[in-house]
Amino acid sequence: MRAVLPRRYDLGTYVKLKQEWGVSIAALLYRARTLEVITDVAYRRAVVALNSQYGRRNEPFPLQSPDDPSLLAQAVALAESNGISLDSIANDAHIALEDAALIVAGSRARPVVAL
Repeated sequence: MRAVLPRRYDLGTYVKLKQEWGVSIAALLYRARTLEVITDVAYRRAVVALNSQYGRRNEPFPLQSPDDPSLLAQAVALAESNGISLDSIANDAHIALEDAALIVAGSRARPVVAL
């Protein structure tokens, strides 16, 4: 990842990486910081720029084909039954609510096999 992550905040590059890897731009920025591809100051500037343009939870260019984990819908249903909303889960995971909804909707649409 270190070789692919840009050393400067470039929205176009991060959007391509978001679609390729299926993760949020916020997660990519965080990883770039932890790998020391960008400095803490550059990370903060990029996050502020992204948030000021799109809001903290509405990243541009939603994921086109998110992963479809089989247990995710059940986990979200369990969390919701205990008073934890999908909105809260998305916020804690630092992903856009729209992306989280797409992922969960995909996993809820899967057929269930019962024996």
